[in-house]
Amino acid sequence: MITDGVSKTMSLRSGRSARVLCALGGVLVGCAVWVGGSAADEPVVGLPTVHVVTRAITFHHRRALLVKSIAVGNLKGVALRVSCDRCRRYSTRIHQTHPAPATKRFSGVSWIILLGRDIQITVRRPGETGRFLLLGAGAHNTLVFKASGCLSAPARRVSCPRAAPAAPAGSTVPGGNPAATPKLESPLAPVGKEEEPIKTKSPEAKSTPTATPSEPSPSTSTPSPAPTPAPEPTTYSETSGPGPVHTWTDYSDAGGTEGPSIPDNTTVQIACKVTGFAVEDGNTWWYRIASSPWSDAYYASADAFYNNGQTSGSLKGTPFVDSNVPNC
Repeated sequence: MITDGVSKTMSLRSGRSARVLCALGGVLVGCAVWVGGSAADEPVVGLPTVHVVTRAITFHHRRALLVKSIAVGNLKGVALRVSCDRCRRYSTRIHQTHPAPATKRFSGVSWIILLGRDIQITVRRPGETGRFLLLGAGAHNTLVFKASGCLSAPARRVSCPRAAPAAPAGSTVPGGNPAATPKLESPLAPVGKEEEPIKTKSPEAKSTPTATPSEPSPSTSTPSPAPTPAPEPTTYSETSGPGPVHTWTDYSDAGGTEGPSIPDNTTVQIACKVTGFAVEDGNTWWYRIASSPWSDAYYASADAFYNNGQTSGSLKGTPFVDSNVPNC
């Protein structure tokens, strides 16, 4: 959905304004072939929301993206598959958690995304036309939406009905922003020295050194889910001011897909803050909303919140952003 304006994204403050894919299904699973086709006359599954955390790395002297985690929402009653086209990966353990009833998060993915290596996300429900999202490396070493559409059995890409929402091609995928934090995860090793293999935070998810440490080897084993879910990350309470707060999947231009609005004077949990589209008074800070039903897939302008512990009254004179909230 493309927005027709950005004035609805905030509360106004008085005084300042044919491919082979190998997939994730909680663990690594087999491959499938995708081909073209025509639309089927049946109901269409809702478009999933996505949040992908990435980090900029070097791989064979080329800039690349290392996928740290993938969260997919709007999954009520659907079958999910997350796949990557011929992607190399570090042999880390993949963990699956459910941060919300209709959301799945895969951490420890460790896919390496170069130009031409694409992530495909598909959702299906019996008797309905499925949906897919295609994600890939953008021009500025960010992960972007490359395409979206519909799927008809057996796994054919088909034309969507005109009324079905689509992800805007070329827009940034919500999540990590390596352009804002360009520190490389895997710098090239000095001549004559072996590079330290990448490790995840989980003791069970240590990388295995190889003969060529700057090039991860593809995993051939099927990882098992963690016996217990990882602890939920720390969140921060923020209260909205007068008027509803509109939420969006793309904070860079206050667009993408619109999510549920946050009612006025409502306290929600915030995961982190990020700079993006500048609202009317010049505030460029946005919050990623951790509370359900937003579930880390939607953003709201920090301008619409008190940001200082207040829960009622005018927003005039309140801070642009709560400095206690960490950057995304």
